[in-house]
Amino acid sequence: MRAAAGVLVGLGIAFLGWYAYTMTDLVFSVAPRLYVSASPPLAPGAPRIHIAMILPITSKGTQLRPHNVLRELVAAKVFWPAFLDTVEGAEGRFRYTVYYGVNATDAPLLDHAVWAEFESIMRPGTEAPGAAPIAWSKTVYSVQTLSQMYNALAARALREGADYFYITNDDTKMLTRGWSEAFVQQLERSPAGENIGTTGPQSYGECGWDCVGGH
Repeated sequence: MRAAAGVLVGLGIAFLGWYAYTMTDLVFSVAPRLYVSASPPLAPGAPRIHIAMILPITSKGTQLRPHNVLRELVAAKVFWPAFLDTVEGAEGRFRYTVYYGVNATDAPLLDHAVWAEFESIMRPGTEAPGAAPIAWSKTVYSVQTLSQMYNALAARALREGADYFYITNDDTKMLTRGWSEAFVQQLERSPAGENIGTTGPQSYGECGWDCVGGH
């Protein structure tokens, strides 16, 4: 089994990603600085590797309401388009589930019209010819801290058979296509043992490149 719970920690298990300490209106962009061979073709009938994107989202600091989701919801305007542009398509060996976590006190994100609009933004990219297999879910939690939200989402992904977790933020913008294969290859070749350890990207924030090193 390749799955684990926690933030980029493995014990016979593995995680993808990183926890970004972001500031208001600051978008962190990430790109793996790894040497990766081409993704091996998916063997006929072979199950795809399941990567769970663990992603709490919020409407805090926005004027989110129906008909302005693309403008106001950070996950819609930053995370989603970059994620869609950088995952391997149907030719890769992966499938993805984005586990969105919403706090029970976040009224705008509990609005059915708002969520339906967000889904209408996501859906075309997943239905295009050659698109990667991507699913998503929304789970509402009554939690006090962000770490509790991450843990709850990770626990759900584990129950649903995730092979790897990628813990990320709604204002994280991926830059390099093929990060899934790059990260997984690093974990498969871990000197501590196959799929024992963590891996993550280079980060570009206010400190420029190299403020967070790839592993």
